[in-house]
Amino acid sequence: MPHFPDKEWLIEPAAPGEKIAGIPPLICSLLAQRGIGGREEVEKFLNPSLEQLPAPTGMAGLLEAANILAQGVVEKRQVVVHGDYDADGITATALLLLFFKEIGLACSWYIPDRISEGYSLNIAALPKLRAGLANPNSPEPILVTVDCGISSHAEVMEARNLGFRVIITDHHRPSLQLPAADAIVNPLQKECSFPDKNLAGVGLAFYLLIGLRSRLTELGYWPAGRQPNLKRYLDLVAIGTIADQVPLTGANRIMVKAGLEVMSSNPRPGLGAILKNSGITDFPITAEQIAFRIAPRINAAGRVADPGLALEVLLAENETAAAEPARLLEKANNYRKELSDEIYREACRQAEIRVEEGGATLVLVGENWHVGVIGLIASRLAERYQRPTVVLSRDDKGLARGSARSAGELDLLARIAECSDLLAKYGGHKGAAGLTIRCEMIAAFTEQFEDSVNRIMKRTKPRPAIYVNLRASIGELMDRSFLEFFEKLEPFGMGNPEPVFCNSEENLSLRELQKVGNNSLRFKVDGNGSMIKGVGFGMAELLPIIKDVPISLAYKIFKNKFRGKINWEIRAEDIKPDG
Repeated sequence: MPHFPDKEWLIEPAAPGEKIAGIPPLICSLLAQRGIGGREEVEKFLNPSLEQLPAPTGMAGLLEAANILAQGVVEKRQVVVHGDYDADGITATALLLLFFKEIGLACSWYIPDRISEGYSLNIAALPKLRAGLANPNSPEPILVTVDCGISSHAEVMEARNLGFRVIITDHHRPSLQLPAADAIVNPLQKECSFPDKNLAGVGLAFYLLIGLRSRLTELGYWPAGRQPNLKRYLDLVAIGTIADQVPLTGANRIMVKAGLEVMSSNPRPGLGAILKNSGITDFPITAEQIAFRIAPRINAAGRVADPGLALEVLLAENETAAAEPARLLEKANNYRKELSDEIYREACRQAEIRVEEGGATLVLVGENWHVGVIGLIASRLAERYQRPTVVLSRDDKGLARGSARSAGELDLLARIAECSDLLAKYGGHKGAAGLTIRCEMIAAFTEQFEDSVNRIMKRTKPRPAIYVNLRASIGELMDRSFLEFFEKLEPFGMGNPEPVFCNSEENLSLRELQKVGNNSLRFKVDGNGSMIKGVGFGMAELLPIIKDVPISLAYKIFKNKFRGKINWEIRAEDIKPDG
């Protein structure tokens, strides 16, 4: 399939924005497109600080949870933290464990195995958690979930029957009936007045610690001047928040910005080992580096190995303790990449046939494909073929487990829900879902899912699109004042995407074009008298048709750090010959 030729450019309407003295007009335009205007709002966005965080008082269940934990601290009760096996759940687990250790609270942890146990609490593990306490006869130990538990009705009841007091912290959407926990911290509860509904699991865990620290302060627990500094834990919040792809706006933006500063100034030993293994040597660390280098390594443990391995790295107290688990984590990540590439190639062969047949959806099935990576495969395929994609792994017991990803604005979960009569179980959200199905029902599901999507898409041919924010000349973007403020727009991510520009110059041409690596381009372009370097990943096939001709360029700008030198460069998103 051609990589770029048929991409549609969707250029956002001009949004001049309010003129603000001292801020470049292009920056005001970009912010206006994001719904940010007025000096006060703009200043807060460009200069986020922890003082801007919403107060925790409006978070439903937080006061109850903080009271239970504070009582546990004062009475030296035992606590079990039950996490999830992805980067959000693992960083949230590490966050609580490290803080509890700092304040002297006895604490153990549990993270389920993705393949044998699945997501969230499971009844079979609960007696083991009780028996595994340092003092199994201890009255009312506390079970705290992070990034899971909001749908675990039977499991929560069993935990309480075993003597646990149960605190659920979970950012996933709750059903109408909530589990019978002692406290539930979730901003999506109907009665919750907390203004920011998009926290990741690790963000909720951080707010739980804000509430706990405040309650212990009220009880006079801290020696004078010895109240713990929570900012030092925001590196973990930044990783989990970025990894879970929640919007980097509001409280998330504030915490991630601060977390990146913490990580860049003094990375904890385990993160230092991960940074070294991922080849990150230049600071400050960016959200993009977390998304594409750090988070995948943490996630790899839960996908193809033991999630406790990633937790062990994050909890390491020194470089020596971090070295071996970090090495094993790197090994797991390499295996994850090899496995993903192998399954991806197999799935692509099926996908090509389906595309040739004119299908609006992709339902792809493999024998014992590793369920830890099929979500990654579904994401890659949905992006490549611009079709809602379901990847199923068929086992030898007549069941298939799958991951699904949407394309464009299609509500994937709604389409899958229309096929629910064919499924053993399913769940997820608009953009991604998981499902289990009997193998004999796959053909019927494929047909019904296709029909459901076609009714919404009206059989229109999917077409890749690039969303362009602004037309601007290279020279305007390379202006020193613009670049100074452009950096203040970071961190980029979901909800605050990295801006895409297209050239305003006529007869723009690329100079010194050359193929590099397997299939990429290197080039230079005139930026107001200076030659600016650029790269187009996977675009070498365009070389014959864009050489020595006027072109239109859709691109991002980025700061390239190499051997101590810093230069602003261009990353092409699409290149089209004019005329």
